[in-house]
Amino acid sequence: MPLISRLFIKTGLLWLVISMLLIAFRHLASAGWFGGVEAGLQVLFYHTLTVGWITQIIIGVSIWMFPRYSRENHRGPEAVWWSVYILLNLGLIIRALLETNGVYHGNPSLTAILIAGGWMKAVACILYAGLIWHRVRPAGTKNAKN
Repeated sequence: MPLISRLFIKTGLLWLVISMLLIAFRHLASAGWFGGVEAGLQVLFYHTLTVGWITQIIIGVSIWMFPRYSRENHRGPEAVWWSVYILLNLGLIIRALLETNGVYHGNPSLTAILIAGGWMKAVACILYAGLIWHRVRPAGTKNAKN
């Protein structure tokens, strides 16, 4: 399994653990322990679970298991895969830090950083789709150009 696949999968597992901790803290918040953060934790739980865990597991396995990009380059441009990894996770971290409790409200600089984090995740997904597109093809096809 290539390093980039292992990294996506292990990072996805880390986000799973973070998601479960978030939902545990959300239950404590609903019992009155952390007043005012319950809704933010619920939203962040779903985001870290779907984008952090599920999406990264899917990306990691697809990089590893899908048919070759080309005879010379099995997975496509390595630098672009690293860009997908960095952009996706940096965008997730920004959201986790800023959006949970509305920390960015009323602060134009933090709002701009949050928007940039959203764009990072969007660009990561566009890059992923572009890289994997040619690797999705009918069985028996010999090269990725079909």
